[in-house]
Amino acid sequence: MIITEMELREIWQKTEGRIIALPQGSVLTPLARDFIRSKELQIQLEDRAGTEVKKPLPSKNSQGHKPEQMTHLYQSELVSKNHSIIALRGQLDLFQTLLVDTQIDFQAMGKLELVERLEEVAALAREIMAAEVKRQPFAFKTLWGLTPDEIRERSHYPHKYYGVAHSPLSYKQGAAVSKLHQLRAKIREVELYANRAFTDGRGECGRVDLVQALNRLSSAFYILACEQQIKA
Repeated sequence: MIITEMELREIWQKTEGRIIALPQGSVLTPLARDFIRSKELQIQLEDRAGTEVKKPLPSKNSQGHKPEQMTHLYQSELVSKNHSIIALRGQLDLFQTLLVDTQIDFQAMGKLELVERLEEVAALAREIMAAEVKRQPFAFKTLWGLTPDEIRERSHYPHKYYGVAHSPLSYKQGAAVSKLHQLRAKIREVELYANRAFTDGRGECGRVDLVQALNRLSSAFYILACEQQIKA
C-alpha cells in the first residue's frame, strides 16, 4: 500500500496524535516521510491482528525503479495512476483537446472571432494546469476583459446583458451554440474532478482558487453561447 503525504496528513488530522498506525506492507512516498519529520511523528506498522510490527518503512523508489502503475505527482512523490489529482490532470488534457477541436470547427465555419475568444480560454486553461502542478496560487484576473465577478453576473442575468432568457438548448440555436455548450459541459465535469481531488473528508477544499476558476469558465462559455444566440 502506497501512503502519500496527502493521505498521511488526512490520517493525522483525524487523530492529531504523535503515533500513527499503518497496515503492514505500507510504503511511504518521499513527501510523506518529510511530513513525518516535520510533525515529529512516529509510525507503527500493524499486522492483520492489530499487533505492532517493528519493521522500517521502505521509501518508495528507494532503488530508483518506478513501477508501471505509478507516476510522479509532485517532484519525487510517486502515486498510483488512479490518484484523484492525476485523474484531474487527465480531464484538463481532454478539455484542452476539445477546445482545440472546437477552434478548428469554428475556423471552418468562418467564425474567426470565436476562435480568438477560445484562444484566451486555452491560455487560461494552461495557467490553471501549471498552477496545480507547481503548487502555486492561481489568480483569475480577466477573460475577454471581464473579471470573474462580471462573468458570474452576466451568466446569471443574460436577459439584462444580452437580451436572451435562460432557455433549453435547441438545434434552432445553431451549431456554434451547441459546441459552446459542449465545452461548458466538459469544464463542469473537470470542476467535479477538481472538487474530488482537493476536498477532504470534512468538506474543506485545499484549492478553492482552482475550483472557482473552473466554475467561472463554465459561466464564460454560457455567456458566449448567449452572445451567439443573438447573432444566429
